[in-house]
Amino acid sequence: MITYYLVPLLIVTIIVLWWIKTLNSFVHKNNRIKQADSSISVMLKQRSSLIPNIVASIEKYVDHESNILLEVTKLRSNALDTKETSSIDLPSIKLLSEEYPDLKADSQFTKLIDSLEEMELQIQAARRSFNAAAVDYNNYVQMFPSSIIASTKNYKVVELIAFSEEEAKDIDVRSLFTK
Repeated sequence: MITYYLVPLLIVTIIVLWWIKTLNSFVHKNNRIKQADSSISVMLKQRSSLIPNIVASIEKYVDHESNILLEVTKLRSNALDTKETSSIDLPSIKLLSEEYPDLKADSQFTKLIDSLEEMELQIQAARRSFNAAAVDYNNYVQMFPSSIIASTKNYKVVELIAFSEEEAKDIDVRSLFTK
């Protein structure tokens, strides 16, 4: 007689526990998607802030370096025009070389390229993370028996991130320098 009530009670308990576990899994998977989506947004914002700042600082540095090189060229030219080695303004040239020992715009451009590459790699990783979370969630929504709960709770399949035509285009960094 006890087993007569115990078996249905055990079955109902198992179904309720499965229902709760499945609902919690949906919440967990949905939160992973939101977190991955947020990571992408943060990185895109970081990229949109980083690139103009780097370009502006490099432009400023290149202008500064260009002015220094023009001054050195002018001093050299004046020295060659007079054809008198005694009139070369060596102290000025030496002072310039002491003030600016590392006129290296090329290293600034290398840093720009490295920063851009690192940022793009991070964005790609975040997109892959989002797509992995979305596939995991979508599998859960579409597979039996969790699809039963998905249909009752109106959980829908999440779209994977794909490149739009605009995103697929490379960023024209050259255009950033011509503004």
